[in-house]
Amino acid sequence: MRFLQTTEHAIDSLVYMAVHQDREPILVSEIAKAQHLSAPYLSKVFQRLAHEGVLRSYRGAKGGYALARDPSAISLQDIVRVTEGESPMYQCMAIVRRCELGSGCRIIRTFQEAEDAFLGVLAKVSLADVVADLRGQRQGVPWIRDEARSGVRAGAPEGE
Repeated sequence: MRFLQTTEHAIDSLVYMAVHQDREPILVSEIAKAQHLSAPYLSKVFQRLAHEGVLRSYRGAKGGYALARDPSAISLQDIVRVTEGESPMYQCMAIVRRCELGSGCRIIRTFQEAEDAFLGVLAKVSLADVVADLRGQRQGVPWIRDEARSGVRAGAPEGE
């Protein structure tokens, strides 16, 4: 199984925001620059996260984005559900193949159990947990350090 790169970028961006939440709202362009990403691309990801209630959007000269909830209340599962969607990991072709086993199928039950366990692990880890692990390791994560910030705040429009 492989996640979309969008999921990695969303998680990393939200970790960045959790580390720097004392300065919220934060511009997308600042986060994009810190991670060497395209600001328009990251802006689209942030719009989805805001639509799903993970982020709040602020307009105007002091605009940008802020976490909609405390980092301890945003799990990796919350982020994955936004970026990867709600589709099951295993999609049975029973209708096409005219299979009538339904919930009695061992394959479907096994994949559902695996998916539930997987999402359960992600639900146990919050942004606050990730930030706590990073606190002593900031030298190894250059995109989180304050030196990675650009001076783009003043007068920049929302989403940059």
